[in-house]
Amino acid sequence: MAMDNETRDFLTDLEEAMDQALLGKPSRHIRFSEEIGNPELKRLADKAARLFSDVHEASKMADELARGRLGGFCPSHGNMLAGPLRRMQAQFSAFTRDIDAFLCGRGAPKMQEDGELFRAVNELISRMADTSAGGAAWDTGVFTTTDTDREINVTDSGWRHQILAAANEPTLMVIGVDEFGTVVYANLPGKALLAGREHLRPGAVQKEEDFLLAYLCDLHVGKPDYPVLAQVSNAAADQWHRVASDSFSLPNGQRLFLHMADDITDWKLCEERLEPDVDVDPLTGMLNRRAGLGVLKTLQTNASGVKHCVAFISIDNLKRVNDTYGHNEGDEYIRTVADVLKNCEQPAEIAIRYGGDEFFLVFRDCELAAAKRALLHMRKKMDTIKKESGKPYKMSFSYGVNIFGGNFKQPLEDMPDSVDAHMYINKTGK
Repeated sequence: MAMDNETRDFLTDLEEAMDQALLGKPSRHIRFSEEIGNPELKRLADKAARLFSDVHEASKMADELARGRLGGFCPSHGNMLAGPLRRMQAQFSAFTRDIDAFLCGRGAPKMQEDGELFRAVNELISRMADTSAGGAAWDTGVFTTTDTDREINVTDSGWRHQILAAANEPTLMVIGVDEFGTVVYANLPGKALLAGREHLRPGAVQKEEDFLLAYLCDLHVGKPDYPVLAQVSNAAADQWHRVASDSFSLPNGQRLFLHMADDITDWKLCEERLEPDVDVDPLTGMLNRRAGLGVLKTLQTNASGVKHCVAFISIDNLKRVNDTYGHNEGDEYIRTVADVLKNCEQPAEIAIRYGGDEFFLVFRDCELAAAKRALLHMRKKMDTIKKESGKPYKMSFSYGVNIFGGNFKQPLEDMPDSVDAHMYINKTGK
């Protein structure tokens, strides 16, 4: 297969970066995407650069953990590859707190995971508790409110460990409130969110003031079923948080509500950028095959007696253009035809790139004669572009058109072959 210089250079750079990554070395940046003209290579370069960056950050964090450094390097928030390492950091931090507690003569909760390391830690905790004169106090934790000296005693070491593990997440906001809405616990990010507030009660904070705190204040209205998992955003939808809330019964009869919030703005904005890419063909801006067939299926399901017209279009001589003038010129030919199909004076409502040199156009609630007139107009537009551009090759397309919907109940999978038969007649008639 013929390959242009830009593609060859890009693949060479990509292979070199992959070799560096496999050796555990930082991968140098893939060629700056601004220097790449091919849009498909540009998209691949952006994703490769992001992947190599995330792998490098995860490797750096793993190295820090291997050296026993728990408060060192922190990967970027959107790095999903580093998720297990963040959990490992939280577990090791909780283990470090347990050791400090032992050294100070206090007890510690058992670890909740089931790996060999955590089983060994739990055995150590059990043995030290058995040999300690004050063993009965090992399962007791104390939380003090921010506005009084009142203490809430907690005897369930399992979820006490859950709070300790969450508290060590540097980006996770953890806030605990009692049944009266009084704040009884907050880690450092949680305190920053509270900004001095001592209560989270319904209506205490307005969305315009702080959408996350407003959500937490109003969470208990209607007494939701716990645990609660939600994603909340501000009015502009440019700030997002993932919230996990749960409720616990305390030995003294009170209830504790534990809220954990994580900023997921980077992830949501990344999702918004990627969602259109899933459905859109990058070269033409049309719906891709998967999304287009989904639209056709929806139209077929909701036909309700309405007739549509579907045209199957094939670019003429695309292979010859690719072989003679190169794939960049072939891509330009494809884009030119796609622009005509999308932007003619009588445009189809739905344009789909079926694959390679093939397209579907859907004319909704349209008679067959009107669809044929629109297609003839598009082909005349191609003739005009050919004359004005001075291209050394013929620029045209062939098409077939048929009824879709209404009383025509043709299976969706048979439609390409049916319309293709009409297109063959159109080709041979040229």
